[in-house]
Amino acid sequence: MYVAPNSVGGGLAQFYPQLVFLAAPTACTMRSLAVNAVTTTEQYGSVVADSNSFLVLKNEQPTSMTCSISNNTSVGATYSCSDSTHTFAVAQGDRIAIEFTDGFTDGSEYNIIIFGTTLVCN
Repeated sequence: MYVAPNSVGGGLAQFYPQLVFLAAPTACTMRSLAVNAVTTTEQYGSVVADSNSFLVLKNEQPTSMTCSISNNTSVGATYSCSDSTHTFAVAQGDRIAIEFTDGFTDGSEYNIIIFGTTLVCN
């Protein structure tokens, strides 16, 4: 399991392939991406409607495996998205990462959503 970081900049893609990637231990086929989320006011006191996208990267290059979550303002609401349609081959040692993009473009991205992501490769 790989946990995607929360956004640190409105509307920017957040991905750090040199810091948070998984090196494939063996060759496999990437079968699915699943993302689960829950909204919380733990740090900022309110939840703002937002959209968030997740894109799987292979060796720092975008793949076609992606999914998106749009949330409302309800505290404690759960959301999920997945993609098992866009499979791709992975070689041993390939670097696999997840690019996270926050939908906000005005810098007010203090929407706190806790994300958990799972990639299945077999």
